[in-house]
Amino acid sequence: MAAERASAQLAQQTGDKRALTAASLFYGFYFVNTRARPEYCRSHGVDLAPFAKAFDAVHAAERDRARALLLRNGTDPETLYPLMRDQLGVTVAQDMQDTAKGIQGSAADACRVLNEHAAQFAATLVLPPEVRQALMQ
Repeated sequence: MAAERASAQLAQQTGDKRALTAASLFYGFYFVNTRARPEYCRSHGVDLAPFAKAFDAVHAAERDRARALLLRNGTDPETLYPLMRDQLGVTVAQDMQDTAKGIQGSAADACRVLNEHAAQFAATLVLPPEVRQALMQ
């Protein structure tokens, strides 16, 4: 799983390299929930802005720290999304299909559920502890 790969990768690193890896991992997590998931839901007729806004607010400290680390290293985080977009889209499509199945509804229903409980879902979606620790040190 992704969490195990992230843990293994961070365990082999120290200092600035470890923090930079955590920042990159954070942006994958962030873009899944603020870009790829809203794009998926838009394709199913649902504007996921309430969820994306709640997610951004809950993870503002991590976002700001990751952004600062990447910029200090010469990488604008906005340049990363186009590189990740296709893979994140595949991940989100599977996740949303699983969610739809779990609620016995459509993809649009799954998107609406995210919006209806945006603050709750945003708060429960968190980075693995070791990634957050490496990022926020």
